[in-house]
Amino acid sequence: MNGFECCVRRVSVETMSCQTCGSQGAAHVTRSAGYIASVLTAETQSTSSCGSSKCPWKIEVESGQTINVTLLDFAREQRSSSSGSYVSAENCFRYAVIKEAPSHRSFPVCGGHGRSQSVYSSVSNVIEIHVVSPEVFSQKGQFLIYYEGLSQSLSFSFTVSSFFSTVPGRWRERTSPK
Repeated sequence: MNGFECCVRRVSVETMSCQTCGSQGAAHVTRSAGYIASVLTAETQSTSSCGSSKCPWKIEVESGQTINVTLLDFAREQRSSSSGSYVSAENCFRYAVIKEAPSHRSFPVCGGHGRSQSVYSSVSNVIEIHVVSPEVFSQKGQFLIYYEGLSQSLSFSFTVSSFFSTVPGRWRERTSPK
């Protein structure tokens, strides 16, 4: 086959949670997985400021789960850095900030380093995302954030059982069946 293949996938983005901005001070999301669009923050800046520091996205998954966050970057131009794909404070084009209460940490979501990148894994089941980039409002730095609740117990048991199996009285390396 000559040429190239392309596909378009349509996704639904979170919008209904913006209605809780006035009463809760945050756009509260309780789905186990979904998409947040930067364009929504740009479109609501004069009303609810949904997703901004005034009304951040508050993502809450089931107790016992953690949250994995992936950035889907649609910036008009990808920024390159002398340090390769590593994102540091010096080469971070900040789109958003993720805050997590139990650890009291803030983590920047840096764009311009590829179309899709895993950017954060939480330690708890609740995080806040604040869209902070002025580029969002000029439409130069549009992005989606995909979040997904993950079970901690499944991740751990998979990791352990993938590498070892028990033999009476000792451990041995697991081999693949042939």
